Amino acid sequence: MKLYAAAFSEQGRQLIKKIEKIPLAIDYGTIPLFCRGEKVQDPVRISVREREPLEDWVSLAFAKGLPIVFVGAAGIAVRALASLPKNKGTDSPVLVVDEEAGFVIPLLSGHIGGANELAVQLAKGLGAIPVITTATDVKGVFAVDVFARKNNLSVVDSKGIAKISARLLRGERVHMAVENLEQEQLQRLGAPDEIGLVPWSGRMIQRPEIVVSSDERDFADAELGLKFRDYVLGIGCKKGKSVEELAEWLRQAQRDGMLQSERVAAVASIDRKREEPGLWELAQQLRRPLYVFSGEELRALPGNYTVSTFVEQTVGVDNVCERAAVAAAGGMLVLNKKTYNGMTFAVAKISGACAKKRSVRFDG
Repeated sequence: MKLYAAAFSEQGRQLIKKIEKIPLAIDYGTIPLFCRGEKVQDPVRISVREREPLEDWVSLAFAKGLPIVFVGAAGIAVRALASLPKNKGTDSPVLVVDEEAGFVIPLLSGHIGGANELAVQLAKGLGAIPVITTATDVKGVFAVDVFARKNNLSVVDSKGIAKISARLLRGERVHMAVENLEQEQLQRLGAPDEIGLVPWSGRMIQRPEIVVSSDERDFADAELGLKFRDYVLGIGCKKGKSVEELAEWLRQAQRDGMLQSERVAAVASIDRKREEPGLWELAQQLRRPLYVFSGEELRALPGNYTVSTFVEQTVGVDNVCERAAVAAAGGMLVLNKKTYNGMTFAVAKISGACAKKRSVRFDG
């Protein structure tokens, strides 16, 4: 995990060194896997502010949507952020730690961005107290935006989050229907008491407030629609490729209509690339899990792939991007191998059978 950190004294800079040794991770959800792909988490890497003007540094860090930690007074952080926050779906998670490491305060993007999750982990590692102020956490009720993040669901209209949270905070019972899950499967989900689960076949009668589906037409009568992401982005690259280079292809693919990043459920590659910082940071910027597969797992996949003798000689498998995408998605390629500046990309669609096997988590 990469995060940005700023301190304003030598004591604060020493505290940042302690933070770098604490295992930190934000849960960006899971996808069903037909293969034995490994969902992996990179070590903590901190980019520390040096001599840059604080407002300029914060703006650059915030533009990437990655976590920002201020070691110092909360007022400094608030003034530095100024008008940067725009959208809870994309704003950076921002936290403040006092120089004595007594308190960890998530200021921004507590749920979708994972700031609350990081605050709890940081506090545990520093022996501090996490100061959580979001109403659903304080009241101990279901947080639908955390549910969406941990289940790799996109929020169709973020205004619905506030509507659902308001209902729950008033003590009302909220109902949810999940596509392809009927009564028996719903009963096994272990939903909290506040959530009444409606069988998919009965949603038109009971009109649930939350609908989880792959089709936006199902959200017409819901207060909040949560959409399944249905693509996996497979990537192969030469060693040392930066996140800027990887992200440039992604932006170009979106401009050309080849890919919608909001529909990407995960990033996948070969296990030999598990320590590539650029690959890690791209997955983190997308807020998606990264899966890696062994060469043996990728070679064993049936199907026709774009063969590269050079790649086979280098990593032991004739194609990384296409095979990794298919391995994670369990479905068919929808975008064959594209080559760009020493990088390869492919996209596979999560299969219908795979989608029906989706598990839904209510923890956290």
